[in-house]
Amino acid sequence: MSGIKKTNGVKKKKSLSKANGKKDDSGFVFKEWYEDNRKELSARRRDKYRLDNEYRQKILEKNKAYRKKRIDEELVFSKPKIRIPKHRKVVSLPVKIGRKVVISQLVYIGAFARAIGRSVPTIHQWERIGLLPRTPYCTNGESKHERLYTADMIRVVQEALSRRGTSMSSKDPTFYKEVVAGWKSMGSAAKEE
Repeated sequence: MSGIKKTNGVKKKKSLSKANGKKDDSGFVFKEWYEDNRKELSARRRDKYRLDNEYRQKILEKNKAYRKKRIDEELVFSKPKIRIPKHRKVVSLPVKIGRKVVISQLVYIGAFARAIGRSVPTIHQWERIGLLPRTPYCTNGESKHERLYTADMIRVVQEALSRRGTSMSSKDPTFYKEVVAGWKSMGSAAKEE
């Protein structure tokens, strides 16, 4: 241990908290000490592992037990970590249609874009240039309000697009009017801009 630096004249043991950079009673900070001695400590551990069969066996058994414990814990205590992308999520929210309030299934803009065969940036662009009305439904998030669409709203836009074929002019005022009329007829008033 000749190369390991002493702090305040005392060699520090592993009992110090490795996770934080807080000082102990003597003013010692483990993170700083470890940064200064990391390479030498690693070299010593590697040499001991390579030369000492008993130490190597002990480490291998310890690692095997740790892996088994982690697997057992994951099987027993953890829920499966499945992240569902937003474009596949369906949200159930109360929606006012006329004078009635009904629970409606809504989807995020990604699902809307996918259903009509366009990208999300295209939908945003269409809203900016006035080709597509903004949806009246959105989430009440703190940082951003995400657009939501009903299945009927998607169907109206799909039908309007299918009548125009694959080519769609950005200067087609009838598309906007057709979508607004379709959304109003089903009770979803589009946000006028």
